Amino acid sequence: MQLTLKKQLAKAIKLLNIVVILFLCSCAKRPNPNYSIDTNSRWHTVSTNKVIKADYRDNNYRSEWWKNFHDCTLNNLIIIAIRNNPNFQIAQLRIKEARANAIKANANLAPEINMTKSSSVAKKNFTTTGTTFSPKKAITLSTAALEASWEPDFFGVNRNLRDAEQHKLFATIAGRNHFLITLIADVAANYIEYRKYQQLLKINEENVKSQLDILNMIKSRQKSGIESDFEVRRARAIYLTTKAMSHEFNYKRLQAQYRIETLCGVLIGDFTRLLKEKKAVPTINTQIIANSPLYIIRNRPDIIQAEEEFIAATSLTKSAIASQYPQITLATSVGYKISNLLPDQLIWSVGASSITPLINFNRIKANIDIRTTQEEQSFLHYKQTIREALEEIESAFVKYISYHNNYLELKNLVENNNKSLQLSKDLYNSSTVAYTRVLETEKDVYESEMEKIESLAEYSKSAIALYKVLGYCT
Repeated sequence: MQLTLKKQLAKAIKLLNIVVILFLCSCAKRPNPNYSIDTNSRWHTVSTNKVIKADYRDNNYRSEWWKNFHDCTLNNLIIIAIRNNPNFQIAQLRIKEARANAIKANANLAPEINMTKSSSVAKKNFTTTGTTFSPKKAITLSTAALEASWEPDFFGVNRNLRDAEQHKLFATIAGRNHFLITLIADVAANYIEYRKYQQLLKINEENVKSQLDILNMIKSRQKSGIESDFEVRRARAIYLTTKAMSHEFNYKRLQAQYRIETLCGVLIGDFTRLLKEKKAVPTINTQIIANSPLYIIRNRPDIIQAEEEFIAATSLTKSAIASQYPQITLATSVGYKISNLLPDQLIWSVGASSITPLINFNRIKANIDIRTTQEEQSFLHYKQTIREALEEIESAFVKYISYHNNYLELKNLVENNNKSLQLSKDLYNSSTVAYTRVLETEKDVYESEMEKIESLAEYSKSAIALYKVLGYCT
């Protein structure tokens, strides 16, 4: 009767444990907070221009956009930068580190199996069945066993930690992709800067030579009494001013070259021969196609990175909540014991253990609060990243369109000034105007040529900036 009562009591305790575990499992489930972000479905700027086209069908335009400049030197520089840039290599190594952390976190969900071995030699008395034995030789004892343990993770502590590491890995990959886009854009923009100052230096040198010829001609006309000393001084001032600008252009050209070499991970001066050939500022003649805002949000790497970091923070919050519930561990072992005195024995054990937090002075609660606030911060960062991305894109649209129109107007201005220069020369030859009018017109042509080159460079850089903020890459 007493034995039957003990068995019933044991069954009742087991049933109560199962009910408690199931109840706690239901409590461990955390309802998802209501996170929402409002975005525009269409672009505000691109509907009123012809140089940018909006494609709301969400086709994939994530191609090698820099090849639209049709400059083989630029293509080679980008290949070298991707291969050699140290920061990009660091980004690649961070992915390996994050992947290893994800593997480690995933392994915590699997059973752990270990092999133990022990051997001992001793000579001492021992008592068994009331009789004391004094062995004449030492006792040897060897034991070998396999031990296995497993935490079922009913409440999701380790499972959510694994999910967090997985999303951290995805965030690291997205961060690498964002850095790659930035690297390519920086190389392209500095290459545009180099070609711009190379062209400005070339035009300036041609103008210096032309103005020196004009100065010598005015000096000879002064000796003949045709021109005054004022005309000579005026021509010399223009000549010296133009010549002085060559030093600034050359400095900025070299500065752009050194920046390109640093981005490409080579020594300063290694690209002197590669960039020596004088080329025009490369530009894009094709229409840039922009995907819809929702497509950009789903595919731009920095937004993906912020989203994955937010999801990882959510998983860490769930893990912190689950840590307040019991941790159950199952363990078993099987082995063999060999002795020179006792018979060989097969040894085994099966058991379970549970650790339930009782008094921790709000340590677990504080950790939950920390993870919750970090989750909220991650969401706000994700939301702000989307807002800033859409703002950058709209601003890049306006900038690209503005520089495109500015370049066309300056191109017409150069043509107009060249016609004015020819007209002023004809008037001078007919003794209608003084040579100062020709010099002023020469200066206007020179300045408009410079402005056109600078505008063309800004137009090309605005195209690069637009490709960058759209998140287009390989």
